[in-house]
Amino acid sequence: MNTLDNEDKLSMEGILNKYECANALKQMNYSKSQGSDGITAEFYKLFWKDTKKHYISSINYSFESNKLTKLQ
Repeated sequence: MNTLDNEDKLSMEGILNKYECANALKQMNYSKSQGSDGITAEFYKLFWKDTKKHYISSINYSFESNKLTKLQ
């Protein structure tokens, strides 16, 4: 199993920017869903231009408020 050392963990915590998110999205498999919502990377890649502002804002809000959206 690959693990991160403490220095790497600390460097990865914080507000995300559009470049980090776009780079991560490029590395995802098209047909895979990265979360429990079932939305595939293909969706995000196809609509990234239209959704990136809201998506990144949502992720950063969760980080800053230390809360995640409750899924039903």
